[in-house]
Amino acid sequence: MNKPLKILSASILLVAAVYGGVKGYIYFNVKSELDDAIAMAGPFVQIEYGGISSGLDGRISIEDIDIFPPGVEDRLHVDSLSVQWPHMGYLFSGLQGTPGQAIPERMTLALDGMRLPTQGGLADSLRAQQKLRLAAVSAGGKAPDACSLYGTFGGEDYVAIGYDELILDASFGYELDEASQELGVHLDFRMRDMQTLAMDLKLTGASHPAAMMMGVIPRLKAYTASFRSDPEFTARAVSYCADRRDQSKAEFIRAVASEKGGGFVPGAGMRRAIQRYLQNPAEVRISMHPAQPLDVTTLVHYRPEDMVALLGLRVQVGGEDLEDLSFDVSVPQGLGRAGPGFGLLPGSAARQAPESGRQSAYALARASRQKPAASRPQARYLATRAKDLKRYVGRDVRLFTHTRQTPRAGVLVSIKDGQAHVEQRVHSGTMTTFIPMAEIKTAEVFRLPGQD
Repeated sequence: MNKPLKILSASILLVAAVYGGVKGYIYFNVKSELDDAIAMAGPFVQIEYGGISSGLDGRISIEDIDIFPPGVEDRLHVDSLSVQWPHMGYLFSGLQGTPGQAIPERMTLALDGMRLPTQGGLADSLRAQQKLRLAAVSAGGKAPDACSLYGTFGGEDYVAIGYDELILDASFGYELDEASQELGVHLDFRMRDMQTLAMDLKLTGASHPAAMMMGVIPRLKAYTASFRSDPEFTARAVSYCADRRDQSKAEFIRAVASEKGGGFVPGAGMRRAIQRYLQNPAEVRISMHPAQPLDVTTLVHYRPEDMVALLGLRVQVGGEDLEDLSFDVSVPQGLGRAGPGFGLLPGSAARQAPESGRQSAYALARASRQKPAASRPQARYLATRAKDLKRYVGRDVRLFTHTRQTPRAGVLVSIKDGQAHVEQRVHSGTMTTFIPMAEIKTAEVFRLPGQD
């Protein structure tokens, strides 16, 4: 063998050895962490998996996962669970990324082939939990009917229309541009042979993905979503629900399109679109492009038609624009927040004008983009002296301190012992932050101009 060929062969063998060594290191590092986590979960749930794979692009996957919940004989199977990091360097420290390293600029978590049985102990347990969750957020503490516009099918409903198993695919990811503080979030969800949902969200004012859990409220820059139901699944569901209500399919479709629930009251245009969709499912596309980045937490202060204008809302069904986007919002008695500047008051559905007299919100949006109603002053965050904050307990505030660049944002619940108690939203609920009054540099309260 001549010398150049020997060098080439040695180089190939060296690369192969390094690649194998790197893959082996990642495998055993991840396997060790995963096995430790499974052992810790052992007293609560039994987990088994078939293998681990990784790629040079920063992807790592756990394959053929079986989860055995306690108290039932069923199992939950997942074909694969994978995480996509920016590059392979994140894999050298196992599942948690590189210690001490900043949150990565992008990441995607994907779940493929999660199989849920629609009958058995596991299905019964999930159905009971689902009913409790729905009842907790529904008016009157009662879960909505599965066949209502705002209801959700349970295992027995899927069985009735011929589905013995649900197979889910989902992915969630983000991309962060630290220089511009723009955060892109994408979500894909699919129930095979049933429904698909894709969503993309662009936010500005977020220094990192965890900023929202720390009280920072980013502003909406753009939002797009698409949704579609499988025609056969939709036809089965409509027939099943019509039979349950002892109605013809046409009667059921007309009735369900006119339902009011979840605080949302669709206008005439939306009701017609719902009817067409249930008769012949087509892709629904929703997009929002505000003229200026928008703090969506302030939307509750606007009337429904003004929301359409502020959001730059566009809805397409089957590729055709829905011209009439009129709707109303009904807040159950006792859940509304009173006070000047709040356009959505309890019982707003009861004061809905006749359809013939309602102006198209879509037309309003085109004519008055980003202009709130001129007939009434609009609430906004206004500078307020720290010593006056006690007058605004219960209001939304932003408190800037000498030690932080970003404000503490939330609801001011009280001022005690020289501290402002601010309730902030986090991913799992709320938390209260205690801010010494002496540390507050500037304060802003969401209120009407000139309001005391």
